[in-house]
Amino acid sequence: MSRTLSVSLVLALAALLSTPIGAQFGNPLKRAIPPAPAPAQPKPRPYCHSITEETIDQFIKATKSRKQDRSVADAEARLRDLEARQRAAADAQAQAQGAGLIDAMQKHADCQDAAREKHPRYAEQQRLNNQSNAAYDRGDQTAGDRFNAQSSALTEIIDRDANKACEKLQPNMLGTGALAEEAARDQQAMLDYIKCMEAAQKAGKDPSRACVLPAAGQGPAAQAEQARLERENAERQAARGAIEQARADADKKAANDAGMEEKEMARVNECIAGRLRNPSGTPSTPESNAAIDKRASELQAVLQ
Repeated sequence: MSRTLSVSLVLALAALLSTPIGAQFGNPLKRAIPPAPAPAQPKPRPYCHSITEETIDQFIKATKSRKQDRSVADAEARLRDLEARQRAAADAQAQAQGAGLIDAMQKHADCQDAAREKHPRYAEQQRLNNQSNAAYDRGDQTAGDRFNAQSSALTEIIDRDANKACEKLQPNMLGTGALAEEAARDQQAMLDYIKCMEAAQKAGKDPSRACVLPAAGQGPAAQAEQARLERENAERQAARGAIEQARADADKKAANDAGMEEKEMARVNECIAGRLRNPSGTPSTPESNAAIDKRASELQAVLQ
């Protein structure tokens, strides 16, 4: 072995011996330190905690103040009045429509009666009808049937001519006025559309190309009626919103009068009502339950 190699071996061995054993191979005696336990979380308080005699005094004062506030009752009365007026207007409109339709039907019937009586064959029809009745009365069934058939044939002719003469007075069964007239036109347009589709199908054509779907409810009267309904609905929504605002304002004022926060007043109200209604239904504390139970009769009277 050369002198240079011997010196290198000696230096390498010295470096190895100078390194700690734990650094070379890891210390088998060294243990990992476990993490520190998380701090214990505080137990949440029951929902109906800290209701005291003072809290109940404040709640009673706030509740009495709330009952004396007439703003909510006034807003509710305005809504009832609005709804009553809208119902009355709708009823009056419906009654007018009904009366108008009955009147139109009566005029049409009177026109038909007059047209029948003026028909040139009306007297003949009446004579045949009388002969038919007389034949039946004397037991001549054959003659009665013959005269009746002749009378019925004339009746059909006379009725057809009377209907044609009074065609312009044919009542619109959808009602009276511009809105009913537009609805009748829309209905007829839809019937024509259906006939067009059936004819196109029989002819082997594409109905969607051959027929145009009519637009219903686009007339001035229909648009005006839709606007009226939307306006009435907006009025009701505004009245309901006024009630909600009045309630919020009354709650805030009552809470302020009693020196309470609104949320706290709502919580106390829920806890007291819950305790009186179901003693074990709301999470609470023995102290809060005792305070409520002590004044249960007084609280029940206030909450009525």
